Amino acid sequence: MLTEDLAKKVAISETFNPMLGVTEQVRAVHKLLVRDNTPKILFVDEKSEPGAFFIYFEIENEPYYFVLVVREENDRLVASASYIEAAIRVYLLISSTLLDPIAIIERVKLRPTRSYKIGEKRVPKSLVKFKENRWYFEPQKDIPGTLENKLNFLLLIII
Repeated sequence: MLTEDLAKKVAISETFNPMLGVTEQVRAVHKLLVRDNTPKILFVDEKSEPGAFFIYFEIENEPYYFVLVVREENDRLVASASYIEAAIRVYLLISSTLLDPIAIIERVKLRPTRSYKIGEKRVPKSLVKFKENRWYFEPQKDIPGTLENKLNFLLLIII
């Protein structure tokens, strides 16, 4: 029986001792984020395909994920595929020269995931400043998912 914990162990083992060509190529070029000397698992998708676990690893400083697929084959768990998946971001942005982030919060009744005021520096050591107030709401920033699923999730929250 395939369980999430066993699937995670198989996926982590594949990152250390690659049997799949794509895993070997990815590991040669990219660095996975690590916690406690083990590649950090960001997300486990067990719903996309019955009998399979899609294990997502975050790649350091990259806008995509490394995904290992673990399935049961011949009564044993195996990493059967690996690939790179783009990180998809869906967020609501409100930009205004009249309303500051606090006024926006009062109107939309949601706390932003980040916000900026007119005059704040875009980057700490930069001379370039925001010319408008910005209010961002991104509820699934670090969670892998499809555009459709993320958009539907955002719409459920704001409607």
